[in-house]
Amino acid sequence: MSVTRKRILCIEDDLGTYELISVLLKDAKVISAQSTAEALRRASKTKFDLYLLDHNLPDGTGFEVCCYIRTFDHHTPILFCTASENITEAQVRVMGAQGLIKKGPNFLDDLIAAVSRLLPASADPLLPPIPPRPALGGARPIIHS
Repeated sequence: MSVTRKRILCIEDDLGTYELISVLLKDAKVISAQSTAEALRRASKTKFDLYLLDHNLPDGTGFEVCCYIRTFDHHTPILFCTASENITEAQVRVMGAQGLIKKGPNFLDDLIAAVSRLLPASADPLLPPIPPRPALGGARPIIHS
């Protein structure tokens, strides 16, 4: 049984940043979109597990992409990754995103932490599932003091 790799649409106009993200998230299938138009086209045709959005794009903004995605996909996490100082966590949350990471000295660590939080690792398919705990019914646990 093979594990399906998570699909991430990385909307980033800087090829070097995209390549860095792609290497960093090597266990996922990271697909590039370098413009708003390309992002909208890819997002409307393919199901993704996560969207990574830069804010400043050559033909629009990450806000526009986020708003469009939320018209047809209300559940997939969206994470803004931007160097723009004019964007706040509150703004991206109002837009329907789950968070904001600033490109700076801690960018890589912050990105790994955020992606791990938003896309928890799948359980090892080679291990049997953990059975549910039996219900206690009306029994109450005994607590010794």
